[in-house]
Amino acid sequence: MKKDIVIPKSTNVGLAIIKNNEEYYEAFLVNNNQDALSEVLINISASKEDKITSNMRRRVPLLQGNSAEKLENILTEVLAFKSTYFITYFLGDKMFEKKITVENPDINKTEQIDALGKEGIMLW
Repeated sequence: MKKDIVIPKSTNVGLAIIKNNEEYYEAFLVNNNQDALSEVLINISASKEDKITSNMRRRVPLLQGNSAEKLENILTEVLAFKSTYFITYFLGDKMFEKKITVENPDINKTEQIDALGKEGIMLW
């Protein structure tokens, strides 16, 4: 039965990390598709050795095309944790899923993120 379920490859949906100030960063879900995403569910967890953060879950009912939605603030010291963002969403009538893992991102390698109009780290 599982072999009959086809989940297409997720493209043009990613995670942006933007530096807000010296204390924290902000994580955004970015939709670079022309079409809107619906019923977006995000499960966020992080761990480092024996330290584990609590799971955070977010729901975004609708994320317009070429836009972004803020997910969370990230304290600077938490950037050293291995964070996992598990994202599921509908694009049209098809369900997609994507897993993005962030581990010690190079905060000096920024790029322009068009959906936000800011410099940051973009993870696909």
